[in-house]
Amino acid sequence: MTRCRMLFLALASTVTAQALPLVGTSAELPKGEIYPLGPTESVTAPEGARKPQLWSRANVATGRTPSPGTVWVKPGDPIPVRTWVERLGPVPSDTCNPSGDSGQQIVWNAELCNGFPPGKHMRMFYHPPSKSMVIAGGDRGVSMPRPGYYDGTGSEIIGLNVEQDKFKILRPFCVRGEVQPNRPDTSPWAYDSKRDQGIQTPGYYFMSGSGCGAIEGWGAYAFDFATKKYIGPNDIAGLPQPPEGGGGKGWGGDNGASFGFYVAKTDEFCRLRMGPRLECLNRTTKVWRTINLSIGKSWNPNTNRAQPALDEQRRVVYWLDLFSELAGGDRSKPGTPYLAKTSLVDGSTTRIPVPSQWVNTEGSGNDIYLAFDPINRLVLIPNSFGMGATPLSGLGIFHVDSSIWEWETTVPTAVMGSVWGFDENMGALVGLGKRTQPYAYYFWKYGPKP
Repeated sequence: MTRCRMLFLALASTVTAQALPLVGTSAELPKGEIYPLGPTESVTAPEGARKPQLWSRANVATGRTPSPGTVWVKPGDPIPVRTWVERLGPVPSDTCNPSGDSGQQIVWNAELCNGFPPGKHMRMFYHPPSKSMVIAGGDRGVSMPRPGYYDGTGSEIIGLNVEQDKFKILRPFCVRGEVQPNRPDTSPWAYDSKRDQGIQTPGYYFMSGSGCGAIEGWGAYAFDFATKKYIGPNDIAGLPQPPEGGGGKGWGGDNGASFGFYVAKTDEFCRLRMGPRLECLNRTTKVWRTINLSIGKSWNPNTNRAQPALDEQRRVVYWLDLFSELAGGDRSKPGTPYLAKTSLVDGSTTRIPVPSQWVNTEGSGNDIYLAFDPINRLVLIPNSFGMGATPLSGLGIFHVDSSIWEWETTVPTAVMGSVWGFDENMGALVGLGKRTQPYAYYFWKYGPKP
């Protein structure tokens, strides 16, 4: 059993689901009202309480209050800047079972729960047509029975409209007779805006089967948002394998690349691969171009765990270089952290020192989170030590045009997430997949300091 799995099961064992009923009503919150602070404050549901549709199911009507330092904002209302907004998820139940243990009847239905399960190694992008964040990949509970542990359940695709606080299962974990990737875990997931498709590639697939009679394989798949079906693998989806590189032949597995991004201006799907190497597939010509990255000295960064933050306007990608031979020859130990800036044109890379407040992650197997705010032109860095199981150690804010850093040191201890991205509709950083109770997701919007 891997160390990551043992950690998660240890956490899950403390919150084993019981057959607790979900609350059937929720309050209609007054327009524009913000509910802050908790836990000593109480909120009474006003008359005319309604069944939960767009608001969390068990908050106001049960006396639940915001976690200390966070606020609640009614879906659809403006959100305050530089404030962590909390959207509480459900209490554990048979329908919302957070356990990662083996068991055919363990399910988490994101729609019925109106919440995302705890997990790790998920990937998320913003989908403009639906104004939603879309999540795939990783290890997490899903909406139907599954064989074995919850490892590699990332073929279930979930949409979250943050503005409305509404979750939707876009594609279930397993569909009999249809093609799908075979238990994708740490797998790149990027949005092709030209074709309205999600691109999912290895990374790591468990290849253990999903148990319903789907046609499962290894390779790259495209998820079509119009049909809600996978296409693939590889050439069938217009995604031929890249040349051999870090991690081995073709896609390279877990030690190749586990994040990806799409560049609309050049119609390219790109990955930062171990080596390090930038590799980009032109989806029109179906031809790969590869560039070996260099900083002029011995360098072996852990690119396959670094989430890329794309600045498409400047045709550069940012990522965090935390584990490399420059740290003292042992990539398993963190060294001096840098924010790397890589040109998509020629691969030239510069490294920008990270503020001293940065706290290194617990190990080189952890995902390292970044997001790009194209509205304010910022790289946002939720500083997570424990990949969604520990509070953030701060929020880094890098202004890409002025090269000025800000660092938000005061982050509420409840704020955690194991998948992060930027919601362009809300103009906010969003984090899901919190691995401790209370289960919730969080978002934060940049603005002037008060």
